Amino acid sequence: MERVAALLVEQGVKRGDRVGIYGDNRAEMIVGILGTLRADACYVPLSAAFPPLRVQAIAQDCQVRCIISSTAHLKQLAQYLESCQSATLRTILITDGEHEHLNALAAITTLTGVAILGKEHLEGCSTKAPPCSNIEEDLMYLMYTSGSTGTPKGVMLTHRNVKALLGWILDTLEIDSSSRVSNHSNITFDTSVLDIFGAFWAGATLYPVVAFGDKLVPTSFIKNNAITHWLSVPSVIGFMAKMKTLQPGALGDAMKVVVLYGEGLSWSHPEALRAASPATAVFNMYGPTEATVLVTIYKVPSDVPEESMTGYVPIGKPCPGVEMPILKTDSDAEAGCDEIGRLTICGTQLAEGYWKRPDLTQAAFRANPLKPDNPYSRMYFTGDLARKNRDGDIVYVGREDMQIKIAGTRIELSEIEGVLTRHPALSEVAVVALHETDPITICACYCLKDGGVTEIPDNELKTHCAKHLQEITIPRRFFTMDALPHNANGKIDRNAILQSIRAQLNMLDL
Repeated sequence: MERVAALLVEQGVKRGDRVGIYGDNRAEMIVGILGTLRADACYVPLSAAFPPLRVQAIAQDCQVRCIISSTAHLKQLAQYLESCQSATLRTILITDGEHEHLNALAAITTLTGVAILGKEHLEGCSTKAPPCSNIEEDLMYLMYTSGSTGTPKGVMLTHRNVKALLGWILDTLEIDSSSRVSNHSNITFDTSVLDIFGAFWAGATLYPVVAFGDKLVPTSFIKNNAITHWLSVPSVIGFMAKMKTLQPGALGDAMKVVVLYGEGLSWSHPEALRAASPATAVFNMYGPTEATVLVTIYKVPSDVPEESMTGYVPIGKPCPGVEMPILKTDSDAEAGCDEIGRLTICGTQLAEGYWKRPDLTQAAFRANPLKPDNPYSRMYFTGDLARKNRDGDIVYVGREDMQIKIAGTRIELSEIEGVLTRHPALSEVAVVALHETDPITICACYCLKDGGVTEIPDNELKTHCAKHLQEITIPRRFFTMDALPHNANGKIDRNAILQSIRAQLNMLDL
């Protein structure tokens, strides 16, 4: 870390400069992140799985001065450098690069005035970087997310934001120096911030998960490394249950806490986890990138009555320093108990906004309408729908863009998913809407649990839905799949599902 920081300073990297970290979550990249911060710079995660044009768009947008990578990603980095155009890039550091690696990159790039450095240069650097001069308001990282126009947008997070997160979550999850924290998330996903800095802040041991198989079915990795803390999206739990890897003892004896985040959580997922590890505490938590990873707390109880298992598991109450008002869908007044509204976030973990996008920043981060006398109070509009139950817990309902209207009736597709996931033969469900039909056709795709029936009649599923849903919201068509498609961060890929449904319907019409 010190050598990386010293080399960056030697190469002219200054406080606040952006340094691209190109790769995945292997140890070399984490050292690159720490070295970047030690040099008072801001790190910008760049996945080796990104197309070269996306890497170029991000690097140009935030004017990266240096890119840090490793020999494991030379092939992908070379593809980017072949067409790279940058007026600010001055250094490429391959932390474990030998002469042949550096010469190969130098022969490809058309950039001039760029130093391509490697292992030998690092070893020749000082083991002590200059003293840090940054302050809490300085940017710590720029996390790029997909934009509605197809252009990625950079979310600006500061040292103060991350300090606020770690100030409460380590105690909540009981992460300490004896903990063994798995890091499943790539550095381009903000949960990696909690994995990496939560572990280091607490003096815990961090275990990066690099192999794809261990990311998809991590039971052996967790057991063999005696992992105590694991963060996962619910879809991974559903896949593990389908593959029958969540058998008693499958996660070992060390597992203390599992945090589920990023998607609506079915009640069946905590049940599946507890079947494998009964003593493990299961948390359902929520947070967008714009609010520094996670902002709610809900410890899933083990004794929930069957009749209460409707919809999604609550995401809980706001963390310290954060408020989460739910506003009515047609005004800026607060919604009542059990009334579905727009979920917003206020408080210490809010990002500064979007890098060089004042238009997007003003649209998403607005003056708090509930505190008109306080010009400094900001409110982030998440784009999510939620309600507050009688216990004061927030229940995630779905995305605003997952809300459709048929014959004047508002329909939440996520509510339909929640009902279908309670069917005993289904392991995973996604509900989508075909907007090109009139009226809109609601379709459900599902995977069957192994060892059960091989096919479920549509009428049986419609009867199951009719017990909980209005007739107009019951899916008109059902499709079975061996496995639902997932995107790079493990979430269900609804666009791919829509394409599959359209293809099947076209075949039926032939």
